[in-house]
Amino acid sequence: MSSTVTAGEYETGQASFQWIGTVPAKTEASTGYQIVQSGSVGFNEGVMTFVNDTSGVKLTNANTIGFKVMDDDTGTNALKYKAELTSIKVGANDFATEQEDDGYFAVLADGEKLEIGAEITKEANANVTMLTIAAKSEDATADLEANESVVVQALLAVTPEA
Repeated sequence: MSSTVTAGEYETGQASFQWIGTVPAKTEASTGYQIVQSGSVGFNEGVMTFVNDTSGVKLTNANTIGFKVMDDDTGTNALKYKAELTSIKVGANDFATEQEDDGYFAVLADGEKLEIGAEITKEANANVTMLTIAAKSEDATADLEANESVVVQALLAVTPEA
């Protein structure tokens, strides 16, 4: 049995983006569209760099992970979409859990900080979103210790539009 999704009837899907750590559950392609990598860094291949000195632990750099939304039929037609940040999870030497409101890490989309519940819209002719991780503020320090393996996961709900 198969079903057909017509324009304007797309369902909300999601993709998980991760900066070092355990690989999240695979996101299956939804009927009618797919969320695909854009750029050289895979969804689960981001790397973060920290400094640990007398002022504390600080994130100094993180890879940028790009994605776009394409139709499922040919994989070549870009789609307009909305994406909403639904979760930021953080873990150190452990399973990642939901970051507290006053947590250290921020998710940036195209250079702009996203809050939980924030939504971005992309037109079909410019539908690449570039995600990275940064400290919420320049002078903040992370509550991390030397030699901890840190993972940050950003979960976005993605809804294509006709």
